[in-house]
Amino acid sequence: MVNNSGIPVFYECGSIGEADIGVLSALAAVVMGQGKVWYHQHKVATAKVFQQLNLQPVVLGPKDALAILSSNTFGVGQAITALSQSQALFKLAQLSLGLSMEGFDSNLTPILPLAVHAKRNYYQQAAAKVVSGYLENSYLWQPHQRQQIQDPISFRSATHIFGAIQQKLDQSMRVIDVYLKGSDDNPVVDPISGEIVSTGNFEILDVALAIEALNLSLTHLSRTIYQRIKHLNNDQLTGLPRFLIQQHGAQFGLQTLQKTALDLDIRIRQMAQPVSNDFLGLAGDIEDHGSNLPLLSESLMKINRYLRTLIAIEFYNAAQAVYLRFGTAAAAPLGVQTQRVYQMIRRLIPPIQDDRPYNQEIERLVAHLPSLISLVV
Repeated sequence: MVNNSGIPVFYECGSIGEADIGVLSALAAVVMGQGKVWYHQHKVATAKVFQQLNLQPVVLGPKDALAILSSNTFGVGQAITALSQSQALFKLAQLSLGLSMEGFDSNLTPILPLAVHAKRNYYQQAAAKVVSGYLENSYLWQPHQRQQIQDPISFRSATHIFGAIQQKLDQSMRVIDVYLKGSDDNPVVDPISGEIVSTGNFEILDVALAIEALNLSLTHLSRTIYQRIKHLNNDQLTGLPRFLIQQHGAQFGLQTLQKTALDLDIRIRQMAQPVSNDFLGLAGDIEDHGSNLPLLSESLMKINRYLRTLIAIEFYNAAQAVYLRFGTAAAAPLGVQTQRVYQMIRRLIPPIQDDRPYNQEIERLVAHLPSLISLVV
């Protein structure tokens, strides 16, 4: 069925994260020739597709139904997909930080080896190394007069925040790796002795708590991105024109994008609300615990979607700040990696000379984010 582009229709609701039985029943139905599938972009009865493809329903044997139904594959599968997205966005956020630092004229002492090694935090050291690499040969490394003695914390502690988030990403992958190597069967059957024992192996709280912690950590990323966008628009902090536009009348500049950025940040914070401990007893109170992993994984996917646009807005503001700081110079004195990114953004979006609609340009930048990360090594 899957080899012929037939995908079972799953229902979003139906699991509280203690084996996804209610959701996976849709998969069991398709295996037996029942239910519905997505086939060539249409929702079609499984029996009809089986007939077209000359397929026969599976006749289930002992324990087959249990293998299909009694697992957490729906919630874990969503989590794996979301984690892959988060890892890619994490790299993009580090890159957008680098360009923002150049637009802001940041002080790089917080990522110098002297400062980094004093903290003795491996994850923060790794993040500082990545951002330093993006800024290799940047003008920021050269002594010059700066607007501020100390940058706002959203710049100064950015690599520390990245380190904390990377820790949560790694933790999530580790607990999922443990899950994938084991069995969540209930009951467990010993094929040699034939012994059957009741278990609680369907408990998936370790994965749920890891995803929940990651969701919460990403609110720190979104809020600091918003803060940097706001700071880039502040002429008193940057020495650049207010709202990143040359004032020759009553220009609004990029101030309206701050509202979009804050809206996205608020939505991310809403999606990160704890839900793993929100459950009630059911099934005659025999099932009196839940983890809500599918809901947490779904929330992470939504966080990623909002974060993707927020990162694009930071790139947009940072590129305009770089343009205003260095004018029409063919090659601004940026880092080796950030220079490539800046040039690609300029090919996609011209510098802002006057007020204009920004929404389509942001959408264009969102669509090209994968291309931006492919530019750096």
